[in-house]
Amino acid sequence: MNMVFVWLIAASAVAVAGLVLLMKWVNGDFTGFGGTGDTDFGVGSTDRTGVVTAKISPPHEGRVMIGDSEWTAVSDIEIEAGTEVKVVSQNNLTLRVAAL
Repeated sequence: MNMVFVWLIAASAVAVAGLVLLMKWVNGDFTGFGGTGDTDFGVGSTDRTGVVTAKISPPHEGRVMIGDSEWTAVSDIEIEAGTEVKVVSQNNLTLRVAAL
């Protein structure tokens, strides 16, 4: 019976370690940064431009390509795919854009 308890503790430790590593790996995939570093939207970096890849139709989100990364985007007005836009602000992984 003691051996079963030891195996149960060991299996639980391995499972927890696996989950922690998985969370770190998944979290890294959703940070919004990648490629050549061409997607660094810090404070004051709202002069970036890109192209709408999926129509933005308020209140629904669309998609924009900025550099070599695609982002979720919102706007106050409807913007068709293919339209060039400027980044107005960023809220986590969502960009607010305006048509140029």
